[in-house]
Amino acid sequence: MHRSVAGAVLCLASITGTGVPDASAQTQAPGPTPAASNSAFTPILRNVTRVESWRFFEPHPGGGDPDYTFVANRLLAGVSYARTRYEVHATVQYVQFGGLPDDASGPGALGTGANYFDHNRRSDSRQVHLKSLNVLVRRALPGLNVRVGRMGYASGGDWTRDRLQLTGTAFWPTQGGFDERAGASLRDVRILSAVATLKPSLLLSRTEVQTFAHHYADDRPASGRPDNTTQRVSRADIGYLTGGAHMAGVYPTGPGRSDVLLWGAVQRGHWYESLHRAWALAVESGYQWTGRPWSPWLRGGWNRASGDRNPSDVSHRTFMPPLPTARKYSFSTAYTFMNLDDLFAQAILKPRPNLSLRVDVHRLKLAHPNDLWYAGSGATRRTGAIFGYGGRRSGGSKDLGTIVEGSVDWTINRRWSINGYLGRMAAGDVVRATFAGDRLTFGYLENVIQF
Repeated sequence: MHRSVAGAVLCLASITGTGVPDASAQTQAPGPTPAASNSAFTPILRNVTRVESWRFFEPHPGGGDPDYTFVANRLLAGVSYARTRYEVHATVQYVQFGGLPDDASGPGALGTGANYFDHNRRSDSRQVHLKSLNVLVRRALPGLNVRVGRMGYASGGDWTRDRLQLTGTAFWPTQGGFDERAGASLRDVRILSAVATLKPSLLLSRTEVQTFAHHYADDRPASGRPDNTTQRVSRADIGYLTGGAHMAGVYPTGPGRSDVLLWGAVQRGHWYESLHRAWALAVESGYQWTGRPWSPWLRGGWNRASGDRNPSDVSHRTFMPPLPTARKYSFSTAYTFMNLDDLFAQAILKPRPNLSLRVDVHRLKLAHPNDLWYAGSGATRRTGAIFGYGGRRSGGSKDLGTIVEGSVDWTINRRWSINGYLGRMAAGDVVRATFAGDRLTFGYLENVIQF
């Protein structure tokens, strides 16, 4: 269900979490932090059970079945051994599905259950794989930490000099995401990354600034080609650099605090036989009444990822997130951050310290009607017809639809939590060009136990 990476990370001793939709860099969040212990050995155990239910947009006659429910379980077990100068981290993961739909494709995958089945061709897919095995060497040089092996990764890190953190990485992602043969390295996909983070200081009080550069190269023998051309290929031929920056800050204001996020990225390189020229932008802001009952927090923003105007010219202009975690930015996974214009409003309430409620409304449009409506989470297989992203024709329209979604996160105690989600999407003209139905409903209930 999830991917790791195999490679070397310089200075990745901590992750700077900013809430930034860094689709250009995110692969997978780091693994769970072991519980505090006086022993050098710390056991790791986490079990997540999820029930998902889909009612995708109804296809025209002859299409797949959009209504189904399945269950998934992910068990992570391992150990961490820590000393003053080094740390060893090792985990294995067992994933099993039940009730995956074998008839939920057409046109395209009708939800995540169809993706899992298409990758594995069985309704009870199961697998055990090595999730992580890495060594962290602290202060290999003054101020420098080095981690080598298989690990989770997200942008950030800490070669630290006062307020400055620098991170360099080189890795291969591992097969996974939807594939039961998770853990195999995608040797034909290579990532190089550099990140510099300036923490809040006197000059930038309560504000973090980060710049990043990520190079993505992909020449897998994969016949899927996620773009708006009709050309057939036998393998990927992609290489591009994503460069950009973000600024994020939280500031005391009146009876609460305001937050601001600015994020932008450009991409330059090649996309098969074309030049690759793309960009993305995010602007978000909010205000939280920290001293009021339920600590109400209202937020809003606009996310834009460029699309391709002309499939026949020499430039490919669809912004392509290399290896995103889809549900960070689209809980429904009915769309991804490609050729997208997303205007949203969000409300978060905390009736109790251990209970969080969230409601989002997203008004979704395509950036350009000549491009596709994309979904997926990037490279998931070493070879075959599945690239990891897929697209449907727009029908010459930009209106993708409106989605209203709510989620509940309840931390019962430090070892047990329950999470729930329900979303409903009203179709726009883009969806109606392909589907007979104009409503999508998706929900899940998740039980998490960890020690």
